[in-house]
Amino acid sequence: MPINNYEVEVCRIGYATASLTIRAKSFRGAEKKALEEAGNVCFSEHNSEYVLAYGPTKEFILQQKLNEANKHLDLILETLKFDLPLLLGLDKNLDKKINRILRTK
Repeated sequence: MPINNYEVEVCRIGYATASLTIRAKSFRGAEKKALEEAGNVCFSEHNSEYVLAYGPTKEFILQQKLNEANKHLDLILETLKFDLPLLLGLDKNLDKKINRILRTK
């Protein structure tokens, strides 16, 4: 079989992150503002993937879904870290207050 030249389209998908310091009234407000400001930030690409342009592989699609699920889980955990004490009626200095009360008894 002779060797021929073929034109194959390849798509490069890059991943980059940046840590932004955002002034806001709440964590959720900071998240929203960060997404709005992200277009003005220089990102340093730290990982790339290459797929055929006419369709991603099953492995790539599954990895994308897993990455997205992990982002949502991270967001939920981060939100709970800040919001759960408020939802339960607790505050961040609860341990100090309890210890102070116990010392006075």
